[in-house]
Formats: sequence, structure tokens, C-alpha cells
Amino acid sequence: MGGKGIRVGFIGLSRMGKPMANNILKAGYPLAVHSRSLGPVEELKGLGATAAGGPQAVTRASDVVLTCLPGPADVEQALLGPRGAVAAARPGCLFIDHSTVDPETSRRVAREAESRQAVFLDAPVSGGVSGAEETDLIIMVGGPREAFEHCLPVLKCVGRRFYHLGPAGSGNMAKLCNQVTIGVAYAAVAEAMVLGVKAGLDPEALFEILSVSSARSRSLEQAGPMILDGRFETTFS
Repeated sequence: MGGKGIRVGFIGLSRMGKPMANNILKAGYPLAVHSRSLGPVEELKGLGATAAGGPQAVTRASDVVLTCLPGPADVEQALLGPRGAVAAARPGCLFIDHSTVDPETSRRVAREAESRQAVFLDAPVSGGVSGAEETDLIIMVGGPREAFEHCLPVLKCVGRRFYHLGPAGSGNMAKLCNQVTIGVAYAAVAEAMVLGVKAGLDPEALFEILSVSSARSRSLEQAGPMILDGRFETTFS
């Protein structure tokens, strides 16, 4: 799979998906794209990608199909729905899902792909939008190891660290463990800042102290400035 003649497809051009797809395009792979929003499709088309009419059209135009979607229902629809990508799979077609979903959804897609002599890898990522833009994502993979090793050249277009963790669903189980950890950490940062401010501490001084003490963490580095600025909008779901 090292040659750029391998045809790649990408479904889901959100804040994460669009830069990931763009990096694949920059690496020289022929790329077919589809998304519910037409803007990102047109943008990538202007950079050399081919716009596909739907998930099945992406599969027909590709040897490897990547997806990056908001949640389980979106993955089900895009891959297993009546017009889903897996229904158009040829023997040997490889599907890689970068969405964060429950492990059972990944196992269900894997079983359907296998029934069509195709292969499915769940490959959720960590690193946020900046990681997607800078090809700096951590990728956690579940599925056949041979398929994982086979698709590494494509994965290297979007990430820098890759971990094969076991059968289908293993990647998303690792991602959920990650989410539990950072969810608790974000909550702890918020509670600590509220506690200190209510006690009369200067919030900026408190944040600086936490940042250079044993409380230092990536969650603090990300959430602290937002708290100080009064920005509480959701950054991920």
C-alpha cells in the first residue's frame, strides 16, 4: 500500500475529518470524498479531490475508505444503512473508522464487512483539531493486525503514533478509557478553579500555580485559559 496508486475515500468532513482528508490528499493519494455539508466537499474538490455522490459512491471509487463521524448513529447510517458504504464493498476493500463510538457498533460493522469479504478497522484518534491539522494524531486500532500493518502508509498521512490493540472494538475501548480519564480531569480543573476563586484567590495566579506544580496536565492547559476568558462553549461531544 505504499504506492500512491491506492485509491482512498473519506466520508465525514467535519472539523476533524476535513484536515485529515486534506493531509491524505497532500500525500499524493487519489481521494474521493463525501459529507453531508457541501462546503468542505467543494473545498477539497478545489484541491484535487473527487466529489462522490454518497457513501456507496465513495466505496466504488476507493480501495480504502476512511470515516470520521460524530457518533454511533452516524456511523450506522454511513456504513450500514440502506445506502451505506459497506453494501458496495468488493472483496478486499478496507474500511477504517476514526469515529469515537461504542465498541459494539465497531464489532457490528466488522461483522457486516467480513460477510462481504471486506475488512473493517476501528481506529479512533486523540489529538483534537490541531492534531488533525498537523498530522499529529494518536490512533488506536482494533481489527486484524495484517490489515492494520497493510494500511499503515495511509494512517501515517493523518497520525504519528499507532497502536494495534486487538480485535474489532479494541480501538474504541481504548478511546473510551481515554475519554473517561480526560472527562474526570476536566471536571477536576473546573472544581479546583471554582474552589479557589470562591475562597478569594486570584484566578490567574491560581492557574499559574497549578500549571507549574504537580497539578500540571494537558486538561489544565486546555481548559484553564478558557475558564479565565469566560469561554464555556463545547469543544467536543
